[in-house]
Amino acid sequence: NYIDGSVEYEISCKCDGGRSVAIKRNGKVTLISRQGKVWEGLKEVENAIENLSEDNIVLDGELTVYDFLNYPSDEVYKATMKIVSSKDENKVGIQFNAFDILTYDEWCNGCKTIQKDRRIHLDKLLSENKSKALFNLPALYIGKDPSKIGELMKTLVEPNNWEGLIIKNRKKINFKKFIPLFC
Repeated sequence: NYIDGSVEYEISCKCDGGRSVAIKRNGKVTLISRQGKVWEGLKEVENAIENLSEDNIVLDGELTVYDFLNYPSDEVYKATMKIVSSKDENKVGIQFNAFDILTYDEWCNGCKTIQKDRRIHLDKLLSENKSKALFNLPALYIGKDPSKIGELMKTLVEPNNWEGLIIKNRKKINFKKFIPLFC
């Protein structure tokens, strides 16, 4: 009922992994869970983000096993948590699926950039990425047509057993900081 064709919105896949933010500050990357726990041992992911040309950024995303779109979501979650929760010092096979970006200042002091501009920023920055451990979660649709929601549910979500879809109004800031730490 919120999508009536009057505003532009973006639809993307809802990942079923470990929600996370990646804070790159002064060249060092920290991966943090929704509960505020630091994810340790994800060196492939950390290196991929460290290699990005920008510093003092925060990527919002989801940790999953590689190629998560090729697996049913319940298998993705189990496989992801098995790796990220292990005691291994170097956990491999995990990718960070980025779906939003803020500057570090916006993270600490409040976001003022609309979603559309953040998506453009994210797409441009991650276009330089060559690592499998960092994935730019693509928009499946950008536009105003509400019928695309049902179409994508029938053609992608249901046949592939994905968790669902995320719908974002591209003119709103709609970013909620879920971790009040690390500033």
